[in-house]
Amino acid sequence: MRKIFSLSSFFYVLLSLVLAGPVLSAEGHISVSEDEAVILFLGGEVTVIKAGGEVAAGKGMKLTSGDGLRTGASSWAELALGEGGENILKVKENSSLELTQISPAEINLLKGELRALVEALNRDEPFEIKTPVSVCGVRGTGWDTAYDGTEVIVDVYEDEVFFSAISKDGSMEDPLIKEGKRGILEDPSRPIRITDIPPGKMREWKSWKEGFNERRGRGSGTGGGDALMDKAQKAGSKAKDMMKGKEGIFEKNDQDDMDERATEQQEDDNKVGYP
Repeated sequence: MRKIFSLSSFFYVLLSLVLAGPVLSAEGHISVSEDEAVILFLGGEVTVIKAGGEVAAGKGMKLTSGDGLRTGASSWAELALGEGGENILKVKENSSLELTQISPAEINLLKGELRALVEALNRDEPFEIKTPVSVCGVRGTGWDTAYDGTEVIVDVYEDEVFFSAISKDGSMEDPLIKEGKRGILEDPSRPIRITDIPPGKMREWKSWKEGFNERRGRGSGTGGGDALMDKAQKAGSKAKDMMKGKEGIFEKNDQDDMDERATEQQEDDNKVGYP
């Protein structure tokens, strides 16, 4: 007799998969030491520059102090820096940088645009992004730094960032750019101009941060994996409700299936002369 696969059993298997998938990815831990950076995600043409030459970047590739990274058109990479990978650097298209030092972080932006999401630093440990004419950094925030060879633009999305212009005599202006503000350095000999961030940039930041947290399995809130766990629990509850509501239908389908197969078996027995 052929085995009968229960529809209700299938549904329980499906429910288990729905619950297990998000839970397995909710931890979001990154294996990286204090003096390393790791490429988490990337797209397009991304190149890593090491002392021995250039190599194509790949997901999971680790970088150390002195390494460089370059992105082509329509290309990007997201890196985690330092122990636990809590500090994130997004390298946008047509950008080039050198990881001068990873802990404490000192990134030399040669050209292009970087996005930093800094969430874990020691009290005396800065996170700095430098260009030939400026330096900016924080001890915990989110911001973009763009440099085109002449002008530097700093957009601050969370908390505040110090933004210093390095003048020809070596002196430095050190204003704070607060959340929602943009600092523009057009000439190191002139003061940094501060204005509002364009609304579209703030929306793009929030969308990116939410998407990035989902990619690394931490949900979109500050509770880490809690948001993802809530989503899993809701999916599980919905599946259970569906199971409860459909339970009678499954049982009826199973019984009808067994009755049909029993009738087929009896007809086969009659053909060969069994009582």
